[in-house]
Amino acid sequence: MTSPANTSATPYGTLPPSSTPSTRKPISLPRLREMQAHGEKITMLTAYDATFAAVADAAGVECILVGDSLGMVCQGLTSTVGVTLETMRHHTECVANGLRRSQATAWLIGDLPFGSYHESKEQALRSAVVLMQAGAHMVKLEGGGWTAETVRFLVERGIPVCAHLGLSRRPCMRWAVTACRARARKPPPRSSARPTNCRTPAPPCWCSKWCRRRCRRN
Repeated sequence: MTSPANTSATPYGTLPPSSTPSTRKPISLPRLREMQAHGEKITMLTAYDATFAAVADAAGVECILVGDSLGMVCQGLTSTVGVTLETMRHHTECVANGLRRSQATAWLIGDLPFGSYHESKEQALRSAVVLMQAGAHMVKLEGGGWTAETVRFLVERGIPVCAHLGLSRRPCMRWAVTACRARARKPPPRSSARPTNCRTPAPPCWCSKWCRRRCRRN
């Protein structure tokens, strides 16, 4: 029979004998900014279910993303375009439940799927509220400069937003765009114009250090 002392930080109520409960405080957005400013490593993993989320949290992962890549990983889809908001809500809730059954210290980001924020800022707000009520601490959306007003709209209403820099795979995977390639791996030349991804507003929209520097200069 399991003793009460061992019923703290795993999805099924027990810890391996060699493990000890973490004393880490729950990760917050100010803490992430502090880590970035000090050059500390920030770990992020994708999780789609309670068990993996609990293991990642117990291992000390700072950020967990419930990504729309679950369309391919869990549902067998050929792209992320077919992932619905209800599916994202379900998996976000599963991951949040897993964190609560573990240490509940990781920062949880929910991915807004294709078509859940494209119509209007109001649609984006409704979709973001669904993921936040499911347990997300922040929402992530994909897009360039056209999303700036949407991000601002959400941030002004108290919803933290994670900006997306790099490969925009949704249109690429749907229509086989020839220009589908990884982007934003390194800062652009000083002489180049500010990239469209950098038009997102100031924090709590969370983008890279060099991106914020360029935003301030421009």
